[in-house]
Amino acid sequence: MTAILCAGVLCVDVVVGVVDVLPPPGDILFPETATVTGGGSAYNTGIGLAHFGCSVTLGGRIGRDPLGAVLRSELEACQVGTSALQSDPHRPTGLSVVLVSPGGERSFLHHPGANAALCSADLEPHLTQVSWLHIGGAGVLAQLTGAELTHLLRRARELGLPTSMDTATGPSVAMMDLHGALPYLDLCFVNHLEGTLVTGCQNPNAIATGLVDLGARYACVKLGGDGAVLVNSKHRVVSCAALPVRAVDTTGAGDAFVAGFLSVWTAGGSPEEALHGGAAAGAACVQHWGGTSWCVHKDPVPGTSDTVGKEELHP
Repeated sequence: MTAILCAGVLCVDVVVGVVDVLPPPGDILFPETATVTGGGSAYNTGIGLAHFGCSVTLGGRIGRDPLGAVLRSELEACQVGTSALQSDPHRPTGLSVVLVSPGGERSFLHHPGANAALCSADLEPHLTQVSWLHIGGAGVLAQLTGAELTHLLRRARELGLPTSMDTATGPSVAMMDLHGALPYLDLCFVNHLEGTLVTGCQNPNAIATGLVDLGARYACVKLGGDGAVLVNSKHRVVSCAALPVRAVDTTGAGDAFVAGFLSVWTAGGSPEEALHGGAAAGAACVQHWGGTSWCVHKDPVPGTSDTVGKEELHP
């Protein structure tokens, strides 16, 4: 079994919906739903990978505070290793307020807290204990970017580890120096907005092709309700459609997609099978509030035999 170090953003999410307009100053809004849960790209993907039976360790930074203790406890309860999780004595645990609009789309107010201090030195000692490195949330990690990110991925490649990375939406993505990192990536995941910011392209196939031309072995563009496309270094394009479910909250759907994809890919699945695994996990995620609630529910998902679990995604 592939042992995965899933490193990057983890925080507490306060998910509020449905919000179609913010109250004016001094006024109050009464949303239908409010959920407090663990979140962040690395956290969501790590929990998803563990749900599919993968061996996964979470790498990141939390505060030495009650919220950090809750995140550590939740990870351990889900069989996610925490040996690479640092408790920062100077910064609080990251926190996001997630506003979910009608139709399930979300916007974030994100305070990075301890995530801002995550660096290559935090993660390098753990590379010899795993057989895959995944970075979740690249683009909103203040230190683990540019030359620092490239150094970590280069070190992983020197040790013979396959690598993958999932970016995070935000203006910083356009400024992030991905060019140096891409040659050390086996898989680069972006959504359509992130891919456009990084490559300047609008067409999903062109985005993925641009990323592999810059050095990534494979590039996957997540397209939400329009499915996903995967391109390899020979420009072979594979695509999949999204599965037809009613979206309640899209928080963490891209992270769930990555978990489903990697759980199949690292087990030797084909590109088509991995895309299907990602689509099934994403479809399960959007039916629930929060980025990891889908892992404890057993909802039927069109295109799978019954519910989304390890046996449904692995051929």
